[in-house]
Amino acid sequence: MLFFVYSSCPAPLLKCSGAPQGRPTSHFENHCIRKCNVIAQLMALDCHSTTKSRAGWERELGLNFTDVLWDKAVLSIRSATPCARLELIQFKVLHRAHLSKSRLSEIYPNVTDLCDRCQGSPCNLSHMFFSCPGLQKFWSDYSMIMSEVLGKNIVIGPYIAIFGLSVDSSHINSLQSDVLAFTSHIPHLVPSGKIRVKK
Repeated sequence: MLFFVYSSCPAPLLKCSGAPQGRPTSHFENHCIRKCNVIAQLMALDCHSTTKSRAGWERELGLNFTDVLWDKAVLSIRSATPCARLELIQFKVLHRAHLSKSRLSEIYPNVTDLCDRCQGSPCNLSHMFFSCPGLQKFWSDYSMIMSEVLGKNIVIGPYIAIFGLSVDSSHINSLQSDVLAFTSHIPHLVPSGKIRVKK
């Protein structure tokens, strides 16, 4: 929608600086200038938000995303599933919009930074979605099942568990990659602490 509004601004109003060089000649041009400037600022914030999210995941996981891999993670939000709810949840995961116990403890003094599953700390997003010891059996079972279904050795790491990305995509085709992305996003539907694995 932002693209539509931004692209519908009159061409003379879209200079390199985002605003015309001379004074607007009509109320309509003045209105368009204000809208275009706001939209340009929103688009810049979106880019900043993605950069900030990427840096947060890199810091938390101790990994470096290549530009190609990060773009693939962003694109997989829409390509992995036709389910709008799952898309929204994965969007929130990628952009770090979920409130972890670590984040909640910074906001509310009475909330402790302890994981509901393992009582470990810090209970940040990477812990909630991947590294919690209470999830290791789940991800181990997932790896075994997906390896059998896809006929490939699927080794689970944070790229698959959190973002649905296979880092070594040379050994799987695009359909297998989509299946992996979709199925790895499904656990994000389950509220934190509610995944139960039979022993």
